[in-house]
Amino acid sequence: MGWQAFECPVDRYHPEYSETHKNWSCFEKWATFFNPVLGQIINFMEKKYYDIAQLRAQVSITQFLTDLGFTPAKRSAGETFYHSMIREGDFTPSFCVNEKMGLWFDHGLGKGGNLFDLAMAMWPELSFQEVLHKIAGRLADVSILSGSLKPLPAENSPVKDSWHKITSITELGGNKSLMEYLDFRGIKDIARDYLKEVRYEVTLKEGKQKTFCAAGWPNEKGGWEIRSASFKGCLGKKGISLIEGASSKLSLFEGFMDFLSWRKTNPSYADTVIVLNSVVNLKEVLPIAAHYAAVDVFFDNDVSGKKASAELISAIPYARDQATAYLDYKDYNEKYMSEHPRPWKERSEILTSQLYKPISGKR
Repeated sequence: MGWQAFECPVDRYHPEYSETHKNWSCFEKWATFFNPVLGQIINFMEKKYYDIAQLRAQVSITQFLTDLGFTPAKRSAGETFYHSMIREGDFTPSFCVNEKMGLWFDHGLGKGGNLFDLAMAMWPELSFQEVLHKIAGRLADVSILSGSLKPLPAENSPVKDSWHKITSITELGGNKSLMEYLDFRGIKDIARDYLKEVRYEVTLKEGKQKTFCAAGWPNEKGGWEIRSASFKGCLGKKGISLIEGASSKLSLFEGFMDFLSWRKTNPSYADTVIVLNSVVNLKEVLPIAAHYAAVDVFFDNDVSGKKASAELISAIPYARDQATAYLDYKDYNEKYMSEHPRPWKERSEILTSQLYKPISGKR
């Protein structure tokens, strides 16, 4: 068998390979075919280990996306929003990057993470080592560690930073800015019955730790769904939240802001309630919802919400889409806020008071 029998294209991960490297790649394929042991030795010799900490420090998520040709759709409250590059149909920019924390969150998927998690989501067909090689290829001065040093995590296992640590979970009322935010959303009084004040430490990109405060409630997987004027996310595993009722009727919501707004207008309800906390959890809800005689759906009036409603009604034909009750609004909470305005407190004031403001000193 001659050399011409082996196809040796330029490696798709390295478009600027030299002719020498092309020839080496051909030789490697030849050696691997005829002598697997020799092929393994060559692969070992070419193995590169990258300094993950240095990569993360030198490559910001926004710069990484800019280099790949993605342009921000808007910037708001210290966050940068894009049309999602890891899913289709994101007509409303819902891919959010918090550069200060070095994190991203796709609200349509209900998932987020750091730079490496994003790269793995963008190139799921690549191994973790290959993803690092793509990221490092954008820099000229990233250190390559010796193979004798501590190895990288197993391939296909994205880096999971311990980017947060919950320090306390208490009753609401300790943080004035947080209570003002809940009051602005129109749910301050009823929030005390369902939400907690969650304080958590975040390790920022530069390695410093700061403490933040948010309203949160637990999900069925032990995580905490949290919300403040400047952040929306989850501490721990993402999951649904279930509130058992006394009737055979089930009401479904995307988030707890909508549920609490609906709860205020339906004080005597007896329904069982499930809050998805993200439409990505819909498949987990379908088998549960099928056991109820009546199902009301209060999802958002946006692309992902309408898609989730259609999917649920397709699986459970007798389910009723209640989004028509707030047809002119994005969600139930927005409608509730419009009907119960707070003229004495502007939204901008609240956002400014909470804008990534770490907790320090006395409360």
